[in-house]
Parts: sequence; C-alpha cells; structure tokens
Amino acid sequence: MSLTPKILIIEDEALNALLMSNQIKKLGFNVCKLASTGEEALRIFAEEKPDFVLIDIGLAGTMDGIEVAQKITETGQVRFAFLTGYSSDTISRRVQGLSPVAYFTKPIQFRQVESVLKSMFPPS
Repeated sequence: MSLTPKILIIEDEALNALLMSNQIKKLGFNVCKLASTGEEALRIFAEEKPDFVLIDIGLAGTMDGIEVAQKITETGQVRFAFLTGYSSDTISRRVQGLSPVAYFTKPIQFRQVESVLKSMFPPS
C-alpha cells in the first residue's frame, strides 16, 4: 500500500463520481482516474493498483459492479464497498458472497463513506 491510500471510484453517474472524488480528496486520500464501465475499471485497477475500491453495482457497459468486484478479488486482497440505487434479495446474496467492507444505498450519506475510509486507513 502506498503512503497515502489510493481510492478507485467506479460509478457511471459522472456527477456522483466527481462529487465523491472531491470529498475523498478533501479527506487526504488519493483518487485514481474515475471509471464508468467495468472494462474501464479493470484497466484502471491494473494500472493504478488502488488500496480501496468504491463500486456502483449498476454500471454502463457489459459488466455490472458485482462482476467487476469478482474479477478484482481474483487479483489479490483489495477491500471494497458497493454503492447501489437498487436493493433486492438477489443483489444482496451476490454481494454478500464477496464480503464487501460496506454496502451503501443511494442517496449515499458521505459521512458513512468517510467513517469506513477513516476506520480502514487511520491517520498516522
């Protein structure tokens, strides 16, 4: 892990991604390039090697966020949290099989994201 943790945001709603990126940067974290599709997310993940990933479940493109998380977990131990505007038993079962750090339902209260990040990466 780098000295300042890097966070990858995978979100297909550009405004949400930008707002979250700005808030995370204000907390002192580095933010990778933003990704709006699963394919783009996997490329950025491989290039930038983030320490934590925030993944929207509903993404543009051919993969949903759960499929992206499955591929990311195959590459190593990276913690992640899901973001979603939709909740169902099927989604919940698929998500729980991946053991995310958190599961945020939109509209997201950023204080919750902040709390998770600060608990995982306490200031030195």
